[in-house]
Amino acid sequence: MGVSILLLLPSLSLGQDPGETGKARTLSKTIEAKNRVFQLTVTEAPSAPRDGEEVEFALKLTERVEGGFAAGEIPVENANVTIRILLADGKPTSSIISAHSEGGPGVYSVHHAFSEEGEYKISLVARTEDSTEIRADFPISVSAVPINYYVFVLDGFLLLITLGFLQIRYTRLDKQFSSSGFALKALAPEGLVTLTLLAGGILTAHYFIPIIQVRQEPQGSVAVAANESSEIVVPKETQVLFGIRTQVVQPSKIVSGVAANGIVRARPQFKGEVVVPVSGRTRWGARTVTVGDTVRSGEVIAVLENVLSASEVASLEATRTDLATKGKQLQSEATQAKQRLDLARTELERSRSLYDAGAAPLKRVQEAELAVKAAEEQYAAAQAGAQITGAGEERVTPVRTFPLEAPISGVITEVNFTAGQQVEAGKSLFTIMDLSRVWIEARVYEKDLAAVTSTRLATFEVPAFRGEIFSIGNDAKGKLLTVSPVVDPQTRTVSVIYDVANPGVRLRDGMFAEITIDTSGDREVLAVPQGAIVEEQGRKYVYVFLGGEHFEKRLVTLGAQGQEGAEILSGLKPGERVAIAGIYQLQSSAIGSS
Repeated sequence: MGVSILLLLPSLSLGQDPGETGKARTLSKTIEAKNRVFQLTVTEAPSAPRDGEEVEFALKLTERVEGGFAAGEIPVENANVTIRILLADGKPTSSIISAHSEGGPGVYSVHHAFSEEGEYKISLVARTEDSTEIRADFPISVSAVPINYYVFVLDGFLLLITLGFLQIRYTRLDKQFSSSGFALKALAPEGLVTLTLLAGGILTAHYFIPIIQVRQEPQGSVAVAANESSEIVVPKETQVLFGIRTQVVQPSKIVSGVAANGIVRARPQFKGEVVVPVSGRTRWGARTVTVGDTVRSGEVIAVLENVLSASEVASLEATRTDLATKGKQLQSEATQAKQRLDLARTELERSRSLYDAGAAPLKRVQEAELAVKAAEEQYAAAQAGAQITGAGEERVTPVRTFPLEAPISGVITEVNFTAGQQVEAGKSLFTIMDLSRVWIEARVYEKDLAAVTSTRLATFEVPAFRGEIFSIGNDAKGKLLTVSPVVDPQTRTVSVIYDVANPGVRLRDGMFAEITIDTSGDREVLAVPQGAIVEEQGRKYVYVFLGGEHFEKRLVTLGAQGQEGAEILSGLKPGERVAIAGIYQLQSSAIGSS
């Protein structure tokens, strides 16, 4: 009999709340604030909540943008979203509750348990990063938890069967022994077993069929589900407008290995400064220059005028007087030498005339010619001395000038110069760098030193040109220059220096660089570009082109990662096409269609 009672249990309903699966309910409102249009969607799970039951509210906030490149429903990120639970008459029943970002861009989540049944409303306030305030109220009804009366019916049914069984057994025993006392004694063991089975059956029924009805809750976060969309439809003209491009997924070699931070540095031997040799006043050279101008080695950039002190000026004046006196003396000697030269030339003409007439010997002509030559030399020497003395007198001034020349050819990177400024000796006026080639200095941890020294290949990226990957190999574009033999005792890192070409001088001294030193060898893996990967809540997705106007947002598992691409371990097959440009617009389309 006890076995038959237990066999009845599987045939009965286990008491799940019929028709109540806890599915989500969605409410939407369009709100205008500061001449902008926002769409607020509240997803409530479970729908029709009950007292004592925790409810999750997923709040998705988007802004409607008309026209332009990013037209559509744009998620409002980094907003400060709070809610407050009010009774229908406006009386608050909770403190202000802050929502947290969950499930993707523009999606916020908050949890709350209602203690009593009744009519409530959610008062929501969202403040965007530009201080735009969005307010909205949403009604919500909370019902009492229903009682499962089936369990009481089952208890009564089990009790009736048990009592009926005991009554039948008592009647048979009473007839057998013709004595009620002997019948009760014989029935006692069976009655004890039967009542024990009855208690076990009731407990089992209450375990499988709770008095308070329960319902299955939806699996996973409502906020996450609110932001996921497996398939997206993007019209062809919109694809062209958004610049959406795709690429075939295929095995390829990706540069992956040791990641390190680095700095762009000018080569020390190609960095120079223009320094003031003596104190003085500055002025420009043949042209004015500024930061970014190119100069040649030896070009006069500026001129320094050095003004003498009072004692130096007095000494200079004495020198000038001596030079003037000597100059007059030499000028007088030059005049006398000129007179002697004229007399010598006159005597030479007379001697030649007499020689031609036969009145004078040849010796006299020769002596006259030697006298003219000697007089010419004396006159030239006296004249040169006078000119040198005059030039020296002109150069003796209280101001000396020093040309300031560029020590190397290159680009001016720093200017500390003002025309007419009084500067002291040793001050640097200009810094010049030849940035046609630069050094990339990476700091590598000592544990990675063996891997780094075994390869000469690397890539790097700088924030100024995000998305552009610079390659380093063994060619003229870039090469490994040196690995420092010293480990920094503070950071436990080793300096690894690469020499790279810098066409167009795009890389600047002091730029930050993110370097990946290639230790992957020649291994080819299924890979996609880094720009094709989207991260949401720690999970990685790509947008797969299904053909025509259809894209699929697909979860992928990544392996080795480089600056240009990432290895795909699962989620994609060779030959499929993924979006590599227009990703933000695909995300916006996914949110708008969800």
